[in-house]
Amino acid sequence: MGKVQVIIPAISSISQKIAYVGMPYQSKVKLNSTCTDNLTFALLSGPGWLTINSKDGSFMGFPKPQDVGFSLVELRVTDQFGNNATKTDTILTIHKGDSPGLVTITPNPVNSRTRIIYLLEKPSQITIDILTAEGKITNTFTVEQNRIGIQEYDWDCSSLVNGTYSWLLRSMSAPETVEEWLGELSNSRAPL
Repeated sequence: MGKVQVIIPAISSISQKIAYVGMPYQSKVKLNSTCTDNLTFALLSGPGWLTINSKDGSFMGFPKPQDVGFSLVELRVTDQFGNNATKTDTILTIHKGDSPGLVTITPNPVNSRTRIIYLLEKPSQITIDILTAEGKITNTFTVEQNRIGIQEYDWDCSSLVNGTYSWLLRSMSAPETVEEWLGELSNSRAPL
């Protein structure tokens, strides 16, 4: 008798990552698997305005002005045999017509790893500087982005000393077009 191969479903992402205040939001869970029969979807955490259809993985919601910003969404898909996979993804809620140059760092305070999440309206070269309270650059990252939408940069910040830092994100889509966003992060890791 041969072995039976069980293909565990895997979540790729959410199909629509931008929600607009005052407008209906609709999206769907994207899977990395071709096995889509008898799956159950669950929203484990996310913004209060978001609901999921457990049978087909479609999302619906109606964000309000107080929902503006990034929201982490944790999803689970389970197959008929009880195998499951989870995935954390991001939805950005903005006002229609706003410049979506929003940036967030999660978690903040940072620990050993953190994600820098930002939205691009056009392909750009991104530079992220991390600065001390005195303005000295401690880390610089340059990322070439060839696609628009929500981007995530996974940062290993385990060598960062406890303290408060600033970050500066620069987006250069052409030599004459530079946009900048500035924010603050802290590292409150307990000393070893």
